[in-house]
Amino acid sequence: MKWIPLVEHSDFILCGSMLRVPAQAPFEAWVDFMLMDDWQSPSSFSLWICSGKQAGLPLIRIPQEATNRKANAVHREWLVEHWQEWIHADSRPVDVYIRPPYEIRQDWKSRD
Repeated sequence: MKWIPLVEHSDFILCGSMLRVPAQAPFEAWVDFMLMDDWQSPSSFSLWICSGKQAGLPLIRIPQEATNRKANAVHREWLVEHWQEWIHADSRPVDVYIRPPYEIRQDWKSRD
C-alpha cells in the first residue's frame, strides 16, 4: 500500500490506518499516528503515536461525532475539518498522508 494524501482518501478511515504528519518538537521531523480501537473513548476510537521517541503514547480519544458506527470507522471529512483543533495544531490536513491497514505478505522473509 502506498501513502496517499488524507484529503484524497475515501470517506472512511479504518482501525489500523496510519497517518503520517510533518512535525516538530516534541516530535521528530515526521510522526506517524495509528487509528486504534479504544473502549475508553466515547467513539471507541483513538489515535496513538507510533513513531519516534513518543511511540506507544496515546494522542487523542476521538469524539462520537467523528464516527460512523455502521462502517466501524472514522469519517475522513471530520479528520480534515478538525485536524488542527483536535489532532495536530502545527500541521495542515493537506500535508497529512494516510496508509490503510496492511496485511503482511506470506513471503515477508524472502530477500527478493
